[in-house]
Amino acid sequence: MKVCAFCGNNVKDTCTVCPKCKTPITPPDEAIFPTLRQSRHKKTAAETEAERIAREQAEAERAAQAALAPDDPAAELHASDEGRREKIREHKLFAATAYTGLLFFVPLRACKNKEYATFHANQGLVILLLLAVGVVAVNMLGDSPVMYSICMGFFGGLFYLMVLGMIRVFCGSMEPLPIIGGIKLLRYNGKK
Repeated sequence: MKVCAFCGNNVKDTCTVCPKCKTPITPPDEAIFPTLRQSRHKKTAAETEAERIAREQAEAERAAQAALAPDDPAAELHASDEGRREKIREHKLFAATAYTGLLFFVPLRACKNKEYATFHANQGLVILLLLAVGVVAVNMLGDSPVMYSICMGFFGGLFYLMVLGMIRVFCGSMEPLPIIGGIKLLRYNGKK
């Protein structure tokens, strides 16, 4: 049953006019509480604005995904780059051992990213060979204080290259080391 908003009389649900006061029966929120109706419209407008923003965001995401569609070479490059970064993150410690001397071969055996492993193993091998040359030079020519100083400077430079190589490993970089970066003793042939 409905209640008349003006006289409080109970009215049947099918009536559109109150039989007692002859006023049209309207829902209470329209007759007595017009501000409630306005706030309801404002809320609907706000929801509409939120829906519009959500729709625009969804369209922007679809456009971004369309820009990197699976058949697009850029998407493949992006996916392979992410996979490469993940493999590098997993094996940084193994790659860093390449710069510790005789353990230059460890990344070749332990890393899944063979290009990354070969790159750092190559630089570690070059440093190891230069260390061996320095040791031979010190043993053969080390009696002279001048030659001894030159060899110690050489060893200091190699130590610097070792530390720099380890820093670059932990940064995930494949940037060649100064001076020795162009020497290629180990080559990556593209096979996984």
